[in-house]
Amino acid sequence: MLKTKEEIEKYMERFGGMDDWTINENLDVDVPGNTRLQTSFFLNGEFPFQFGTIDGWLDCSNCLLKSLIGAPHTVRGDFGCSNNQLISLEGAPRYVGGYFNCKKNPISTIGHIETSIATVFIGPEIPELTSVATQNPYSDSLTNISMVVDAESFNSKVAELKIIREEKALIEAQLAKLVEPYDRAKEGPLPSEKASKSKMKHKI
Repeated sequence: MLKTKEEIEKYMERFGGMDDWTINENLDVDVPGNTRLQTSFFLNGEFPFQFGTIDGWLDCSNCLLKSLIGAPHTVRGDFGCSNNQLISLEGAPRYVGGYFNCKKNPISTIGHIETSIATVFIGPEIPELTSVATQNPYSDSLTNISMVVDAESFNSKVAELKIIREEKALIEAQLAKLVEPYDRAKEGPLPSEKASKSKMKHKI
């Protein structure tokens, strides 16, 4: 991912028509309207830089996209990323104001996301969402849609999974403190070693 404003500007010049795009101080790139990205825009199937806000819809379908890392933090309209090579929703926008269309991707997990959507999520069967999804009545071999999740159910499930991750991290941190490596120089011999030495003295 590009790291400087100069690198981003030089990269954007290759594609033209991006004069109204804004590079913020934190190097996020905002777009004032609807945007359709082509395969050639991406670097090895990844976003070349971090997007900030897209004021309209964003379509990056059919782009051989492998990751959503770098996708906009906010998409005020629809977000389409169907027919790509995504295996996770990691990096997905934090907010999508329209539908989130992710069909025709080999996604196996939603990943660590904090996404909130306004209408509906459309995509392949994802284990974490199975319990809140409905089968799409129009699903067939061409559309390859196996689940539809309404906004309320999707947002609730994402929030639930976030809490589970946070609790798991807390427990793991607490367990790590309980099993810290034994510092022999600081703590001295282990109790079992002390007992062993005591028995040896008796034998002598």
